[in-house]
Amino acid sequence: MKEEISIPDIKTGGVYALINRNTGRMYIGETEDIRRRCKAHINLLKSGKHNNSELQNDYNNNYPFEIIVLSEITERCNSEKSLCAEDYYIECFRRRGIKLYNSENDKNTKESFFILASRNDASINNVIKMINT
Repeated sequence: MKEEISIPDIKTGGVYALINRNTGRMYIGETEDIRRRCKAHINLLKSGKHNNSELQNDYNNNYPFEIIVLSEITERCNSEKSLCAEDYYIECFRRRGIKLYNSENDKNTKESFFILASRNDASINNVIKMINT
């Protein structure tokens, strides 16, 4: 029997991670409503229709998953800001050797600020510690 995935009770926007607790592999996403989007992910996984086949396969093989919020964006913002935040987290985790379900081609913005991803970001390091324990 599959372990239920807890859904964050956050109805604002932000960036979230769907984490495979066995492997530490993550899917990073952004949305205007974290709770609604996470419910959609779970419903797609349960029905076997998630568009990310590797994520779906791991779910089908009973790997346990959890969802954490990486960055909550409470103010009404344009999509460019939240897409930049998603790109930032994707790049931060990639540069630190964390495997992602996100495609290598996933890049939403044309900004070249990804050099910032190499800085010592405490929130990134905390997530890495969590998945390595």
